[in-house]
Amino acid sequence: MVLVNYSHFPCVDESNIQIPIGGSWSHDTSPWKTPRLCFWPIAEESPARTCALGDEQSRFCPDGQDAGYEVVAVIYFVSFIILGSFFMLNLTLAVIWDNFSEASFLEAEDKKIQKKAKVAIDALRTSKVDKNRVATSRLQFLFGAIVNHWIFNVVQTILILLNTIILSLDQYPIDPKLIDIVEKINFALTIAFFIEAILKVSGLGWKSWFADRYNLFDAMVVLASAMEMILSPPAFIHQQNTASRTASFSGLRSFRLFSLFKLARSWPSLQKLLTTMMSTLQEVGNFSVLFLLFTYIYALIGMQAFAYQFRFDEYGFPVDRNQDAAYVPRANFDTIIWSILTGENWNVVMLDGWRSSGWTSVLYFVSLVVLGSFIVLNLFLAILLGNFDESNNEERDAEREELKRRSRVAPAVQSSRREVSSRREADFRSSTEESRSRTRSRSNITGARSRRETGTPPSGIFNDHSAAALSRRGSSFLTNQLGAHRSLFIFALDNPIRKAAINLLLHPQFDNASLVLIIISTVELAIDNPLRPPKRMLANILSRFDTVLTILFMAEVVIKVIAYGFILHKGAYLRNSWNAMDFAITVVAAFFMFQGSSQFKFVKTLRTFRALRPLRMINRNPGLKLVVSSLIASIPQIVNVIMVCLLVFLIFSILAVNNLKGKFYSCQGGVFNALTTEQQAFITLPRTWSEMTITEQNWFSNNSSDIIRKAFYSGEPLTSRAICNLFGATWTKTIPQNFDNVLHGIQTFFEMTTTEGWVTIMITSVDATEIDMQPIPNYRERWAFFFISFILVGTFFIMQLFVGVVIENFNNMKEKLDGTYLLTHIQREWLTINEAMLSMRPVRRLKTPLNMTRRILFRISLNPILDITIMGCVLLNTIFMAMDFFGEENLYETGLNYLNYFCSGIFALEAVVKIIGLGKYYWKEPWNIFDFIVVLGTLFGMIYQMLGGSSVGAAASTVRSFRVGRLFRLVHSAPSLRQLFNTLLITLPSLANIGGLLFLVFFIYAAMGVQLFAKVKFGELITSTANFQSLLKAMITLVRCATGERWNDMMYELANQDGCESDPPYNPRSCGISTDIDCIPLNGCGSPVAFAYLYSFTLLVTFILLNIFIAVILEGFAKEKDREDGVLLPQHVRISSTKDVMVALPLMLT
Repeated sequence: MVLVNYSHFPCVDESNIQIPIGGSWSHDTSPWKTPRLCFWPIAEESPARTCALGDEQSRFCPDGQDAGYEVVAVIYFVSFIILGSFFMLNLTLAVIWDNFSEASFLEAEDKKIQKKAKVAIDALRTSKVDKNRVATSRLQFLFGAIVNHWIFNVVQTILILLNTIILSLDQYPIDPKLIDIVEKINFALTIAFFIEAILKVSGLGWKSWFADRYNLFDAMVVLASAMEMILSPPAFIHQQNTASRTASFSGLRSFRLFSLFKLARSWPSLQKLLTTMMSTLQEVGNFSVLFLLFTYIYALIGMQAFAYQFRFDEYGFPVDRNQDAAYVPRANFDTIIWSILTGENWNVVMLDGWRSSGWTSVLYFVSLVVLGSFIVLNLFLAILLGNFDESNNEERDAEREELKRRSRVAPAVQSSRREVSSRREADFRSSTEESRSRTRSRSNITGARSRRETGTPPSGIFNDHSAAALSRRGSSFLTNQLGAHRSLFIFALDNPIRKAAINLLLHPQFDNASLVLIIISTVELAIDNPLRPPKRMLANILSRFDTVLTILFMAEVVIKVIAYGFILHKGAYLRNSWNAMDFAITVVAAFFMFQGSSQFKFVKTLRTFRALRPLRMINRNPGLKLVVSSLIASIPQIVNVIMVCLLVFLIFSILAVNNLKGKFYSCQGGVFNALTTEQQAFITLPRTWSEMTITEQNWFSNNSSDIIRKAFYSGEPLTSRAICNLFGATWTKTIPQNFDNVLHGIQTFFEMTTTEGWVTIMITSVDATEIDMQPIPNYRERWAFFFISFILVGTFFIMQLFVGVVIENFNNMKEKLDGTYLLTHIQREWLTINEAMLSMRPVRRLKTPLNMTRRILFRISLNPILDITIMGCVLLNTIFMAMDFFGEENLYETGLNYLNYFCSGIFALEAVVKIIGLGKYYWKEPWNIFDFIVVLGTLFGMIYQMLGGSSVGAAASTVRSFRVGRLFRLVHSAPSLRQLFNTLLITLPSLANIGGLLFLVFFIYAAMGVQLFAKVKFGELITSTANFQSLLKAMITLVRCATGERWNDMMYELANQDGCESDPPYNPRSCGISTDIDCIPLNGCGSPVAFAYLYSFTLLVTFILLNIFIAVILEGFAKEKDREDGVLLPQHVRISSTKDVMVALPLMLT
């Protein structure tokens, strides 16, 4: 590459090449100006490859290079993504949320008091208004009756929905007759909304009308419609020709879509969600100032450091700003830095900065990502979670008050209880006040105070203990829920056949046998592959296995239907949702068994539904079942979030379609690239025949006179598309996404919510000119603000609602299961302190050895100076390990090895000192055992390397990697690091169940992907390492999609149907089947099913399942934070030692 030590890469003949002082080559000093045959320094037998300049990033060998350890690479990088992205980055959110909640607790309490006072005052004012309001006339009374009638609300809803449908009809190309119809309906809707506003003002009166915010919103909508009618009157009024007028879909008309929010009045859960959104918007003011200030400062720094620096020649070397540049990246610092904050290809921009300004520019980009993406944007998410918490607390308080009202005891009993216990209550309250002040700020969103119940393990809602309890509660279902009905109207409860079916279901091995069948079916599904020979023995065995398993599953369904009944009565087979899922999967499998030999495409597509079979495993696993049950409980609120998302997408889509439809096309292809610069410029800005020079007219001499006459003399405006066709080039989409209709717009904006590819869409919009005209770079830069606004609203706000909803339902279900849902803060505090006192254990006291040598080593082991010395050695050793790099000199490598040997010797000496000095107590500390294992692994690696193992390759590297384990010693000594590490440990049981469900989802989607896309031809993203030709590669590909890396581009390749074969037959020489170098590349077509496939995968995995990780991590971090801070004070211990702690329970529950 341009930036590495060139002498280590034998791509040139020069052996003595001096690296420039700046660290990178220039065009004049580089010995590598043109592509050359080279050997990448992995192995001497590597084939020769041509190193060339990449599109964006320095130089590379075009076919890429695998390190040769595929399985190790998969395990390493997937585990890194799980720990680094899914866990460690979410710990950042946990830390921010914890500190944010502490800082805002008192302010939230004040706001709560003010809010209650405001509600009381508003209620008083409303009552006075209602008492004093008297109809001033019969006409007002009549209008009021009309407005308040339910038919008026129904008509209003119909008009809102009709308006939404009409605004969604804009498209490219569009029929002129449709434009006329839309304009007439739009005019009628405008009049209808205007009449509605008049009726409300007349019937309610000004005071009542102003009291409802929705009425003010309606007035704004009507005003926008009136302005639209004035600025762009309908054609049937203005007598304007349809062919010559502009599009009838005005942007002002799109504001009517906001009236859809009025429908939330009849949808309580959606109303609650919208209230949370509005509360967040009201509190986001200070954050907006901070965010804009942060962006502005970094933008100024970036423009000062990199403005007009991202300029490169045709070989990728930086050039001076005064020279002509062959390549200027669209993501530069001549204007803004917004794309880096969203994470979209920020590393590409960083490498451009490295190339142009040196390696020090990396500090700027890394600090921008860490501070901007990981901290500032997570602060916004903390604000959103706080509002979900506040909304949830209000609902919980209402339920608690209702419970008190229903279960209130006799006043005399209550008063006597207060008299007896008032003194003890005051004593307990005063003793807990200081402790509560340290923990009160952590709210219920993390479950910090609501997850304490005596005897419950600390691993959270999704651990195996709570799941097993849930399973035990349902163990008597078979015996208690059958009833006296006849199954299928035939089998009575005492029928021998039904008795046999019931006995079979109650047999302890029945579920185990069913689970074994599901596992065998899953293995058979994993082995099955469309690329396998259809007439070989393995294919026949799999086919027979599939038939046998399907018959057995059908038999299971029949047995359960006979035992339970089918559907009509309570407790019937299909009344259970899990049984309904089993039944649907079995029916699909049975249909395929009878139609499996069919060649219809529909039947072949139906085959992919066999991948749903592993879902049956959920009902047999208590942990997975509990996780899924939690997700099912979240469905109503998730549906609300999806509705809000669709509404936002719809609003932005209608605006985008109105202005950008038909503009995401350009002249492309090999013919276009072969045109001269003047010809390409003529396509961009075409001129009439009379304005053209003789030379320009000669460009089209190969076309017939009829074609030229049709293009230049038809009376239609001259377009780039027509000129492109005259040259014989291709007029096609600039990018796969477009805004040609509302559905495509919603599809595009959904992709943008993942921030993947949104910059490309924005740049395409900025370059767009007019319909059928060639794009011009930076033609309308104002469109950048439109898409930035969507990222702010759609990605940073709306899509984060999924996080809040999933976390809220996670904590609600957890608290309902452990019984703390309706407890007050004081009651939870009592449980916390009681649990801490009950879990107190005596501290182990070490005995001083009698032997003098051991006594000396014992005192050295317990001396704090030893720990400080060892920590210093750990830090030095870490620096030494970080100094290792590829291509280092032999002397340098030898010096580093001896330094590592020295540190290893110190660690081994420490272990010996502690083992001798502490004796058996050394092995009672888990961290000591861990240190001993690391020392043994390091010593084994040193011996292995000294004996010549360094040349073995991956084995030696794996052994030497034990040195990295020394870093964990820092965790033992640093309290903050220990807190984060313990968070990982206490969340592992819950994360295991969530990870099990995640693996199951990945497996199902991978199996479906193999059946659907195994034969798809290779492209830019579908390659030999990223494809669906096997289950393992499909799962790795889906992991990549789950991280968001170009998942949408891969989706369009999987859906591509151009230049390919619909369903290529089996060919033993095809790549993927044959491993020969001269194999025939697969040329299979994709399928439009790819859109539903990856859209559903992204929604389910990225926006729902991965957010459960956040909930578990927030819970674990809050629990560990409380444990580290401590909740017990000396007075708590004093009270517990002199009084029964249960005495305080009645006091806390009143």
